[in-house]
Amino acid sequence: MNIGLTPGPGSVPDILRAMSHSLSPADNLQCKILGPIVTPGVVDTSFTVSHNLGRIPINYIWNVDKACTVYDNARSGWTDQAMTLKCSAVSATLYLIVF
Repeated sequence: MNIGLTPGPGSVPDILRAMSHSLSPADNLQCKILGPIVTPGVVDTSFTVSHNLGRIPINYIWNVDKACTVYDNARSGWTDQAMTLKCSAVSATLYLIVF
């Protein structure tokens, strides 16, 4: 299992502190928990994730079943309903917390 947090304006210490008190992200953050999402069969190919957060996400936490990295694609094109990402491995099963 690999877990990653994208760099961004979110406060990682605040997130970790909240989760250490047994609060789930859904209880403590305006977020969406998504997955399973299978990444494309070609490395570093853009794919769209529908999040329906109601606002443009500021960050996300990802978890995959392979050794890889999930990263932003065209962040300036993200909307309040969808975002595009890329993955450095083929057909990885991805879970996201989008906030």
